[in-house]
Amino acid sequence: MRLLAATVLLVVAAPAFAQSAALPAVPKAKQLWKVPYRLPTPVTASTDSSSQPGDPGPDPEAAVRATVARLFDGMRARDTSAVRAAFHREGRLHAIERVNESHRLDSGDVSGFIAALSASTAVWDERVADVDVRIDDGLASAWMAYRFFLDGRFSHCGIDAMTLVQDAAGWRILDLSYTTRTGCE
Repeated sequence: MRLLAATVLLVVAAPAFAQSAALPAVPKAKQLWKVPYRLPTPVTASTDSSSQPGDPGPDPEAAVRATVARLFDGMRARDTSAVRAAFHREGRLHAIERVNESHRLDSGDVSGFIAALSASTAVWDERVADVDVRIDDGLASAWMAYRFFLDGRFSHCGIDAMTLVQDAAGWRILDLSYTTRTGCE
């Protein structure tokens, strides 16, 4: 099984997502990077009812974290509507995989990711830690370590780097780029 993920994105249905040729197998013995993993930092939706969609509200960082949480909660629940709502209509996903001494990039749109999630019967459980959010006006980034579990069994880990934009509906993911590896501490 290929270990690509944005969230397993390509683990289950690579043809539905990837726009490039099939990826070569990555040698397991060669683990070039390791990301220290700490206990997950809770990423939870904001319960502040005073903010309206599109309004930065009293805590824009909490709103960005809530969008991140909605994506992963939607994946776990196989709720394609919730996952789609977390992304901007122009949203894209990019998987970066180390192959030997170089990197391979596979990119796709949200529709391919949604199709893969919808076709899967497995529970996609992406657990994030050390979420770092930065915001300037209507632009935000969220960088986090993740571990991905498929039906409760560890599959792979890496880093998710998201670019979010604020629109009338709130914060939406414009770009989700991620790395994948199996050599995790």
